[in-house]
Amino acid sequence: MSRSLFWACALLLFVTCRNDDDLPTPRELFTENHIQLTDLRVGQSNHYAFFLGEDYADTDNPAYELTGDTLVVTLLSEDTRGFYVEERLTAGSASHTAEVPRVALPEEPFHYYLKYDPATNRVNVRPAGERYRSRLFFLENAEGLPLRPFESPEVEWFGWKTNLPGGNHRLEARMLGFTANDYIQFKALNVLIDNSDITPDDGFGTMHWYDPTGGALVRTAQWSGQTRRGFGWSLLW
Repeated sequence: MSRSLFWACALLLFVTCRNDDDLPTPRELFTENHIQLTDLRVGQSNHYAFFLGEDYADTDNPAYELTGDTLVVTLLSEDTRGFYVEERLTAGSASHTAEVPRVALPEEPFHYYLKYDPATNRVNVRPAGERYRSRLFFLENAEGLPLRPFESPEVEWFGWKTNLPGGNHRLEARMLGFTANDYIQFKALNVLIDNSDITPDDGFGTMHWYDPTGGALVRTAQWSGQTRRGFGWSLLW
């Protein structure tokens, strides 16, 4: 699936998940109110499209499927623990009515905290209760994302993943000139890939693409060492 077709399909899913007749233009959807990891503020919000991906390690197979599920992520409030975040599926998301939901617990909102640590220049993700729960951040032990720009190696966009073959490693890479929805442009993205838990028959790998200067989280995914398939979320606006 081409990049333009991916985002066209993702935007179509958003349209079908809304009940309003008067829809804003795509450019209007991505405003200054999007979540900026470098400048978190109450009221910021992003929308993400859910996808299922084929073999993460196969550099000849970029295939993935958009499921019709949209996640709304909003910074609700702030206290000493950081910014209180809610993740909630839109009312029109397919998992609400599917016999077998693609997104687990579709009716249930997830909550956690985001907090910037100036000492480490990192946005940390912390549980709101006894358990850490997030559909968007696939971070073991609720660790955070470094906001320093990664320098090398350079990777390219390849379907739902990158062109870098799978392996048992943790890698900090960068992606140049990424455009989402044909209008949200990023000069360079940090690409954090963690396959350190992957074995030939077990474990999970993760990736997070994000802008370390403008702050937007662009794509996240998790995949299985056993099935080699993955799932995740891509930024709509």
